[in-house]
Amino acid sequence: MSKGDNDRVECRHHSGGPSLLGKIISTFANASGGRLILGVNNKGRIFGCKKEDVMETFNKSKEKLIPCPIVSIEFIEINKKVLATIISTLSFLRIGLPLEIISWGSTHKGYK
Repeated sequence: MSKGDNDRVECRHHSGGPSLLGKIISTFANASGGRLILGVNNKGRIFGCKKEDVMETFNKSKEKLIPCPIVSIEFIEINKKVLATIISTLSFLRIGLPLEIISWGSTHKGYK
């Protein structure tokens, strides 16, 4: 966190709502995957977040992604403040015969 944002990690004070969160997840999934840390700014200052609010926003954002990439959420506590870590990975699908492996990004239809 002390290094700030880069192409694989983004730190945000808050999620920005389901639409923005879905776009961030989609962006990471279309690249090489990534990690979004909520409750901390890009300078590394920890603010914390409310687990219930983040879960609600996370679930709503996943509903808008078609197809939904492989994404997970974890909560950690630092200095008595809760942070959410959302991990989006580059997903792979197998299609056709013979089996052909293509990336999730190449089949991604977008964000509703």
